[in-house]
Amino acid sequence: MGYIQPFDRNQLTLPESLDSYISCENPVRLIDVFVDQFIKLHPDFSSYKGNSPTGRSAYSFGTLLKLYVYGYLNSISSSRKLERETLRNMELIWLLGNLHPDHKTIADFRSKQTSGIHECCLDFRRFLVSSGYISGKLVAVDGSKIKANTNRDGLTLDGINRQLALLDTRLEKYLHQLNENDLVETAQEQLSELSDEPVWRAPYWRR
Repeated sequence: MGYIQPFDRNQLTLPESLDSYISCENPVRLIDVFVDQFIKLHPDFSSYKGNSPTGRSAYSFGTLLKLYVYGYLNSISSSRKLERETLRNMELIWLLGNLHPDHKTIADFRSKQTSGIHECCLDFRRFLVSSGYISGKLVAVDGSKIKANTNRDGLTLDGINRQLALLDTRLEKYLHQLNENDLVETAQEQLSELSDEPVWRAPYWRR
């Protein structure tokens, strides 16, 4: 019996648009539209310019905010993990327009823009409730209709209503977890670098 053959990786093809890889019903489109609207309503947050000492262009507030909202909703719990996902996760590649901020940039943004991340994530969760997205209704986004996820692991209206009072606490816990994991991974990285350094030993005649 024949098998379904994979695509030849060496076959030349016409370039495809990033948009063709993301279905019209993919919830990541909601994040994209919502964050853009959030920035319009909160122009003070969008004044973020980064802190590059060389004067090079910084990643926009919206780009990094979309990354954090996506990470929050998908429980991506460290800056290094977020960095890796920007390189391999097609949803994030689409959401960020193929931009790949490094983990230090991601962590610095969180330390300086905690209030913006906090407010946007909470507003997005409330938006899911008020829009009817999590109750099985359809939500139109730029002409696309997006259905709610109705599997047993998906968000439900009753479940969200029970948790509304805990949203703030849970978000604080997530941001705290990001900080803790970043500290642990940085320490592990430094130890790894030290273990790779050659150990100096005095010549025998000096002992």
